[in-house]
Amino acid sequence: MRYVALLRAVNLGAKRKVPMAELRALMTEELGFEDVVTLVQSGNVVFSAPRTSAAELGRRIGDALENRYGFEVPTMIRTAPQLARVIDANPFPELAEDRTKVHVAFADGPTKASMLTEVDRSQFAPEDFHVGRDEVYLAYPNGAGRAKMNVPFEKLLGVRLTARNWNTVLKLADLLSGP
Repeated sequence: MRYVALLRAVNLGAKRKVPMAELRALMTEELGFEDVVTLVQSGNVVFSAPRTSAAELGRRIGDALENRYGFEVPTMIRTAPQLARVIDANPFPELAEDRTKVHVAFADGPTKASMLTEVDRSQFAPEDFHVGRDEVYLAYPNGAGRAKMNVPFEKLLGVRLTARNWNTVLKLADLLSGP
């Protein structure tokens, strides 16, 4: 079965470096996965493995990374059907044409929109968000670089998140349909 592992907070600065060549080697040689492909330097790995729970795969990959690099790497796992659902459910299709204006923050567990009912969206308009099943969609009409939306999503939702722009989400979906 094909999976994508989304690594949280790697290669964002001088610390927490995980070279993609080493990551591919770890995934194949140490963990025994096949057809391993990485996408960009931000920790996106598509691979094949026997059908296993996402939690188990995320734990195995996270443990191997922590053992190798000495820091915790929360790892969110998605399958092709799960990623297709995320793409189909995009609540901001008009922004997705510019593949940098919509981001998806993938959660390590279920999300509940009811946890964010107190958030005053007017303070960061025209930016917006939408809570999905295991993700939060983020809309940045003026680009993410100038974003003023500073909602503490992880704290409010009680999950860990790792975000990818729409372009990366679509490329990962293409890779998942590969070998």
